[in-house]
Amino acid sequence: MEQPQPSSDAGPAHQAVPATDEERTAASSRRKTIAGLLFVSVALLLVWLLGAVVGFDGTKSTPAGVPDAQAARSTSPEPDLIGKPHDSIRSVLKAQRQALLSGNEVGWLNDVDPDVPGLLLAFRRIYRNLRAMGISAWDAEVTHDDRIPLATTTLDVSVDYCFLLPACQPQAKGQAHPPHTTLGITFGEKSGRVYVEGLNVPPVKRSDVLALPWEVSDLTVLLGNRVIVAAAPGVAGWAAQALPLAEKAAVVADRYSRWTPPPSRYIVYLAGHAEAKMWLRGDLEATREVGVAQQLGSHDIQVVILLPEAATGGRLREVIQHEFGHVATLRGTEPDPATFASDDSFVEGVAEYIAHAGEPVNTSRNASVRRFLKSDRWKGEVILPVYLDADDADVTTAKYGIGYLTVRYLADKYGENLMLALRAGRARSSHTRCRIPVHLWSSVV
Repeated sequence: MEQPQPSSDAGPAHQAVPATDEERTAASSRRKTIAGLLFVSVALLLVWLLGAVVGFDGTKSTPAGVPDAQAARSTSPEPDLIGKPHDSIRSVLKAQRQALLSGNEVGWLNDVDPDVPGLLLAFRRIYRNLRAMGISAWDAEVTHDDRIPLATTTLDVSVDYCFLLPACQPQAKGQAHPPHTTLGITFGEKSGRVYVEGLNVPPVKRSDVLALPWEVSDLTVLLGNRVIVAAAPGVAGWAAQALPLAEKAAVVADRYSRWTPPPSRYIVYLAGHAEAKMWLRGDLEATREVGVAQQLGSHDIQVVILLPEAATGGRLREVIQHEFGHVATLRGTEPDPATFASDDSFVEGVAEYIAHAGEPVNTSRNASVRRFLKSDRWKGEVILPVYLDADDADVTTAKYGIGYLTVRYLADKYGENLMLALRAGRARSSHTRCRIPVHLWSSVV
């Protein structure tokens, strides 16, 4: 979600403010003007998309249960492996798993070499963060030869994990795969015993993400019914305010999870400026955006909110709800690194629609929209690459506004279910670059 920008004829670009009579008249006129031109194109697209979307029934899904056998596997530690010396890498990882899930910090640190500066601190931080967030499953695996390493060896350790669930194992095709990450861990041998000798963040094979928040920051964590809020040290004071707002935002976002169950918990990380440069892709900048939802897996979408900027003008719930809107409508799709650079105004328009669900038409971006429509950069289309001219904050604001007004029109004219079917078709089919041409925006201009 982009940073609000001041303008000569409007307030903060993303601030929810009451619409004036002139703006309401303009919004009404705009919908009437666009209706005729969109009808044929949208109708044809919706027919095709509805045929392509399998299983859509317009109802909200509910989370599926977990088999008892899987729950037993994830919650039954083997005490004889905790606190003992180990002669293989896999036995070290298994002992750490058992210690983590049973709440044994000493056991988690037992195989970490205390002579390596800062290593105990790093692993203690990870342990305490994961425990605070309600870690309930942790499966760490290596494909390397499991014998005692003859020399210090750095390996990519593949980890599946879950929070606040009895278990989370890979399910049948089409069902949720647990969140996944890769840790770069160095192993070595001393007197016939395997030790952890180092931790690399990020590992070589995870170049798309610098670091997950729980890997590198001491987090203050609050647990709600639908949300986990985890705050960096410098913004920990915002956690108590953010939790009830995020709980309300989750209830709204849940309504838009039409094809896959909503997450058992939405996870929202609160970042200060230092964390914005090292969490996830490290590119959250206050001058451009105040929140991001980055998809790391089909059911793993990480939300980071930048403070204090995201709370400007009392907009914190709106910003969180926007990002949860991405979570609700992207879950179940496979992330494509190429799409990060080609994401468009329609995707952001859907998230903005969810951010302002149940409200009158939001006109806070109309001034930027007017300037963009009058410029030579607009080519008469309503689906625009969001990151085109990304350094121009006013253009970015305009593209968000165009996306929102387009989605709002489609929802008002054809209903939310058909609008979301169009959204699903863009995310789930190969025709992700379809365009809806619109040449008359006189009501906005």
